[in-house]
Amino acid sequence: MKAVAFVPVRLTSSRLPEKHLKLIGNKPLIYWVVKRLKDCKELDEIVICVPDEPENEKLKDFCEKEKVNLYVYKGNANDVVGRLTEASKYYNADICVLASGDCPLLSSETIDKLVADRKSTRLNSSHKTISYA
Repeated sequence: MKAVAFVPVRLTSSRLPEKHLKLIGNKPLIYWVVKRLKDCKELDEIVICVPDEPENEKLKDFCEKEKVNLYVYKGNANDVVGRLTEASKYYNADICVLASGDCPLLSSETIDKLVADRKSTRLNSSHKTISYA
């Protein structure tokens, strides 16, 4: 069973543009989110999900450096659900964890417990599971 964390990010936010690249200490906000997800033992993959906007190219280097995937959604930039749905299909995820891209205090332990629980209850189920962290 493949568990994937999907992190929706959009650098063109109107309230705080490029907030995911703002520094917390000496690292960008998105670094801390990814670090917490990398600490999870139950996740198989981490995917940053962005709409197809030129500004989001800035995340390409970050994703390569941090060895996480970058999924570029070709649909409406405001369609977060569509972006995550398409990414889950593309990565063939059985268990989808939606991890907020602007929440650097995600609990790795809680995510691991959540995913482990989903894995144990999904053994006899054919439906995808979406969990929110």
